Amino acid sequence: MKRFWEEIGDMKITISEKDTYIKLLQVHDWYYDYSDDSGVWNKGYAERKAMNRLQEKHDPDNKIWNEYAPQMWQR
Repeated sequence: MKRFWEEIGDMKITISEKDTYIKLLQVHDWYYDYSDDSGVWNKGYAERKAMNRLQEKHDPDNKIWNEYAPQMWQR
């Protein structure tokens, strides 16, 4: 299983792809597409693209996605 590093203060911990997927769902700006700020839009677009890739691999039935997504974006 692929692992990622996350820095918390002075500590580094490893997190799994599935944990990364859940964290992205928790912090994602679901309304980024409405932003006039290109930086906000680009960040939101990149996050959504990563979330979609991780969803296909770790959440094929969209249960986790639907737990965090606003109703408008549930699948």
